[in-house]
This record gives sequence, structure tokens and C-alpha cells, in this order.
Amino acid sequence: MIIDGMVFGCYLLETVLLSSLSCFYSETCISNFRYILGAIPFPVQALNDSLTRFSVNDTIETMAYQMFIESWASNVSYEKFYNSCSPNYCMYTYYYRFDMLQLLTTFLSVFAGLSLGIRFVVPYIVKIFQKIQHRFRIVPMQ
Repeated sequence: MIIDGMVFGCYLLETVLLSSLSCFYSETCISNFRYILGAIPFPVQALNDSLTRFSVNDTIETMAYQMFIESWASNVSYEKFYNSCSPNYCMYTYYYRFDMLQLLTTFLSVFAGLSLGIRFVVPYIVKIFQKIQHRFRIVPMQ
């Protein structure tokens, strides 16, 4: 028995994506399903192709791609929002909780940064001071 629109692939997903629903638009194909299923009730009517934007022969893959959002156009206008709400004034509240751990880490990082900076700067300052002292040193004359 041949089922109209059914394609068999190597994988189940490939089979589903490459198949179409064209059989479900035909009353004779649905009658064949009823015959195959026998005693199992199959209360399905043929689909109406005028109620959908898809073609009868579109694959399930095509339908799936067209059902998802392809692009999202975002048009944000704070000015329009502000004008439509027309508030008398704008106010916001910022809640901040004092955190002892943040204070400790900030203090330690500042202390470490300063000590590292001093470690690099002090030798140059000492050399400059020694050069100045050596230049202006008074040597007794004999």
C-alpha cells in the first residue's frame, strides 16, 4: 500500500521531516487508514486545504520552519512610552544592602594594589633622592 506524501528515510527524524500531510487532505487515503486499523476506531475527517496557508504538498520540515519566528523586529521608543503615560515626575528606588564581605574584599584589593604600586615606585624615588643628594653634597676643601 502506498501512502500519499509519506517518504521513508534512514532515520525516523528524516522520515518525519521529508513527509507531507497530503494524505490527510484526501478522504480515500483516510479510508485506507481505517481499513488498515480495522477494529481500532479512527474518527478523522479529511483536512480542508482552504483553512491553512500551507500547500497540500508542503513537507513537515517546511511547515516547522515557517511556524517559528524568523526575525524579531524590536521598535523600542521610550519617548512614546513616556508621552503615552504622561507622568508628572519620574522616580525610581534603588535598594542596596550593606555587605561586609564586599567591604572586606574592596579594602583588601585597594590595599594590595597600593602595596604593589609602592613596591615598584619606591626604588625609583630612592634613586632620584640619592642622585639629588649626591649632586648637592658639600665636599670639604683641603
